[in-house]
Amino acid sequence: MAKSCLFTFMMLALCSAPFAQAADPSDSLLPTTTKGHLSVPDVDMLRAKWQETQLGQLVNDPIMAPFIEDLKEQIKGKLSKTRVRLGITIDDLEEVYGGEVSLSALQPGNDAAQHALALIVDVTDHHEQAAALLAKIKK
Repeated sequence: MAKSCLFTFMMLALCSAPFAQAADPSDSLLPTTTKGHLSVPDVDMLRAKWQETQLGQLVNDPIMAPFIEDLKEQIKGKLSKTRVRLGITIDDLEEVYGGEVSLSALQPGNDAAQHALALIVDVTDHHEQAAALLAKIKK
């Protein structure tokens, strides 16, 4: 159930964008059973602003590279141990987003035993890349 719910949301978000004049904000697309929602309206701006912070500069310091790589691997390991997987990586989204990217935790049917993740990506001006990602997901 959760996997089909996730796929449905991804298909809706990725395929409907070409037909919309302007993408609706992701929070307006989510059901009332949404338990958590994280949205980044402009990924490029977030990255640029992150680089301006002291923490962003520290993370990019060459001296920190071994620590940061180890931390990334630890996080990947923790995420892979969970039973909730999207089947794609952040790298897969790199060429797809054209606007907002959001991740939401849902409780289908308001059933405490059901859990799902919804990834919604505005693919404005990236329709070919979105189609390639959908083909990868379908495999």
